[in-house]
Amino acid sequence: MKLVPSKWQANILRAPTAAYVIGIALIALSATVIYISNDHLLLAQESSTLEVNVSGRQRMLSQKIALSAEIVRNGNAAIADAKYQRELLSNCANLMEWAHQALLSRDKDALMATEAVGVTCNEVAEVDLGLPMGKMSADLSASFFAGQPYLNSTLSMYLALTRLAASGDASPSDYKQLQVLAQGDLVNLLNNLTYAFQVEGERSIA
Repeated sequence: MKLVPSKWQANILRAPTAAYVIGIALIALSATVIYISNDHLLLAQESSTLEVNVSGRQRMLSQKIALSAEIVRNGNAAIADAKYQRELLSNCANLMEWAHQALLSRDKDALMATEAVGVTCNEVAEVDLGLPMGKMSADLSASFFAGQPYLNSTLSMYLALTRLAASGDASPSDYKQLQVLAQGDLVNLLNNLTYAFQVEGERSIA
């Protein structure tokens, strides 16, 4: 005589299988959530690193400009070298402005593009990104627009003086003001910006 399990016995027999399937599904769901979370964390870290690198390079470019401007001002370099230094000033000014726009936009592609140029300033054309300003905390926004003087206006003045030096039209007072900014207000404001991006990055991955 063949024994046929009752309905409740059949349910009991199926229960482990159902529990196993549910368990596997929960593990898969957890793994997916962890993957998405880690992916988001990696993207946030990558963007933060880009912003810190590009803002830190701005300080280096400001000092490179100051050095080239001093060579041009002294006028004791060979004609070929003086021409090279003026071209370098123009290119470095373009790169600084491009990087500043990329930092304001917080656009990853723009930041990667400007970072790839390095600090050589070789043949950097003027770039009009036309990008909207990115989302910022109040502290990060203040690093660009708050204080007296504030970074945006100080950098604009510095780039204008740099382009005057590149064109050969800078006066002795223009050169003096450029050096004062490079050794004082501008470098301090750029230091503050780099620190602000570091803090912003830490908050985004906390």
